[in-house]
Amino acid sequence: MVKIIIALSVLLILSMAFNGFLAWYVKTTLAKLLFIAENLSFLKNAIGAYSKHLKSVYQLEPFYGDETIKFLFEHSNALLDKFDEFDDVIALSDEQEIILDDREIEIISDTTATDEETSSKTLGAPQEKHVLYGGTRRSNR
Repeated sequence: MVKIIIALSVLLILSMAFNGFLAWYVKTTLAKLLFIAENLSFLKNAIGAYSKHLKSVYQLEPFYGDETIKFLFEHSNALLDKFDEFDDVIALSDEQEIILDDREIEIISDTTATDEETSSKTLGAPQEKHVLYGGTRRSNR
């Protein structure tokens, strides 16, 4: 009877250690996945902005019909099509707030922002909340 209790206790301790390791591993893996999703979202938005700018340059009179700019525009659109394959991963970073590493980060959602808002902000880059005191304080004399 004592041997069974000792064996079950050892198995319980091993199981708890293994579950703790799995929890740590899942947290680490999810943190990496969210980092990749944020970077993919930022990269997709940057390439989209580049493609729009390239199209506007291509439509200017001095550059209209330039084959190099046309190929660059087509290539950037092909890259955007490739990024559409990763929409499931990119959708992970579309949440308004992500809590990671004990700090809160706000993500700019591209679907709700207007063109004026996105032009004044960095495209999809994480915006951290300011927590430092910004006012003046009287010094203790």
